[in-house]
Amino acid sequence: MLSALCILSTWLPYSPDAIVLDNPWQWTGMAIRLAIQLHLHENETYSRLEHPGRARRMWWYLFINDTMQTACCGRPGMFPLKTSVPLPVPSDFKNPDLGSRVFCQLAYLCTDLRKVLDLARVDKTTPEEVYPLLETLGLQRQVWPLEMQLFDTGSRQPYSRPVVELHIFYLVTVILTCFLGRQHNPSLFKYASMTASSCVSRLYEEILYHEDVRYLLPIHSWANLIAGIPRAFSDSETLNQNRDEELRISKQVLEIMSEKHTSAAFVLDKINSLNNMRTDAFAAQADNTWGTLPVPGQMQLAQLFPFPLSFCPMLGLLRTAETSENQPPDALLSLPMDSSDWPIDWSFFLFDGPMSF
Repeated sequence: MLSALCILSTWLPYSPDAIVLDNPWQWTGMAIRLAIQLHLHENETYSRLEHPGRARRMWWYLFINDTMQTACCGRPGMFPLKTSVPLPVPSDFKNPDLGSRVFCQLAYLCTDLRKVLDLARVDKTTPEEVYPLLETLGLQRQVWPLEMQLFDTGSRQPYSRPVVELHIFYLVTVILTCFLGRQHNPSLFKYASMTASSCVSRLYEEILYHEDVRYLLPIHSWANLIAGIPRAFSDSETLNQNRDEELRISKQVLEIMSEKHTSAAFVLDKINSLNNMRTDAFAAQADNTWGTLPVPGQMQLAQLFPFPLSFCPMLGLLRTAETSENQPPDALLSLPMDSSDWPIDWSFFLFDGPMSF
């Protein structure tokens, strides 16, 4: 029964704005409640099971699914706040392979995403709080084994869709973290979110080339939407000269996905609307923080993106911006600027906002 509910939670037959019970959030909630009734949130339970690894995988799959849906739909998370079950390990799988190891790392990544979601509810986060979150994300990515890295000393690793998907959700988490406390954050967070958005586009381009879009679950519609926000609200072509190409990639992915998932068509309309909007359509924030320098002594944001410039040209702009950290503010004048520095509240698009699912 629990396995069936887990499978049902991957399917979204209706548009996300339809009010129906047949939706992933409903099935995930039922699965979590059943899992709690089975005491799967207690580690002691697994010693009494015939297949503890299988049950533990389902438990953490529900955590991943619940976290993603909380981020996507803005609905309250249903996963227990406290659980004594250790995070999954490859030995929980009968025949561990690259996909199973990616699953384990995705569970770790979602623990960080859950922290971002908790902070986003209040959205009073300071740069001093955001930098440690980004640093944790970067350190976690650094310990991924070589088979889960995109590049090995500058050379592209063999294509693996699970690895590419893991990096997509890592970069989406970076974007969401950069948007925390937007009205107080330094401009480098804007550059970092734009870089992450550009990298996401390149990864989806690889999926397109390998004709793997048909295997993507509906949650990738949301990932495309998140990546589209920094792209849409950069109104300077100098900042991202490849913006139109990245938009084309995103649209192509969503068009293919829409043949199977109605949510993709819904997001495609959202992205078209985003790119047709002007930033002056939104109320300006109290402070314009374009020239704000990063917090002294903090990590270099470029470390979040261990990719060559040939993979993502936006990395060059981010690194240029970071080299201005110890220079006088006048040095920033040579950097390309937007006219309004995104005078929007990021929650307008996420977490129960009018533009969210």
